[in-house]
Amino acid sequence: LLLNRGSIGRPRDGDPRASYIVLDIEVMRMVHRIRRVQYEIDRTARSILENGLPSFLAERLSLGI
Repeated sequence: LLLNRGSIGRPRDGDPRASYIVLDIEVMRMVHRIRRVQYEIDRTARSILENGLPSFLAERLSLGI
C-alpha cells in the first residue's frame, strides 16, 4: 500500500501551507486527517531564485497552486 498525501510548495488546492496526512487504520475502518503546517515560503522562494530555477516556481508558492 502506498499513500502519499504530503506536499510542500505546490499542493494545487489554493492553500500554500505544507500538508501531510495522518491515517488511522482500525478493524474495518480507515480514517484520514489532512494536517497543514506553516513553513518559510519567502525563504523558499528566495532559494528557488538564487539557484537559478524559473521564477514562476517561486511566485506560485504563496498561492498554493
